[in-house]
Amino acid sequence: MFNFAHWFTPALSASSRSVPAYISERFDHRAVIEDVLEQGHEWRVRYQASFWRARSTQPDAEFLPEDKVYVVGRENLVLLIQRRS
Repeated sequence: MFNFAHWFTPALSASSRSVPAYISERFDHRAVIEDVLEQGHEWRVRYQASFWRARSTQPDAEFLPEDKVYVVGRENLVLLIQRRS
């Protein structure tokens, strides 16, 4: 008999979902700030033809629309970004 429970069981425990995932070196990490959601805390970025919520890994970061950033990781559905030098 087919086991449906296997298909509906979460693959990750709740505690492991908050661990940051680091982006592979194979991909282009460049993104552009599209909008400020909460100044100094959260932005909307355009990354690989999609829009994402993003937070900075740098304390007291300030980004404006059209600023260019690097994506350095991900926490759930939020990208982690740093300013391009």
